[in-house]
Amino acid sequence: MVAWVRYSKGSKPEDKTIKVDIDLCDQQGNVCVQIRGFASRVLQGIHVEENPVLEDNSPFDHSFYQSLITDIVNRKVSVDEAVELA
Repeated sequence: MVAWVRYSKGSKPEDKTIKVDIDLCDQQGNVCVQIRGFASRVLQGIHVEENPVLEDNSPFDHSFYQSLITDIVNRKVSVDEAVELA
């Protein structure tokens, strides 16, 4: 399975309660489960890094992965191809 998680409409990272939409897709890109408006609170004292860094010290490219997941969902790229690209 692949999970595509994104902020719900109107929710933003600085909100105390964050709402996200989640799609779970199979290896062929078929959406199997959709969750809309899943809410979670940010715990006090927990720091969320704005721009995470990967193990090889390169910055995490949110837009690349969002685009890649969109391509999987729209069946432009298979999950196996996406793993090779990532």
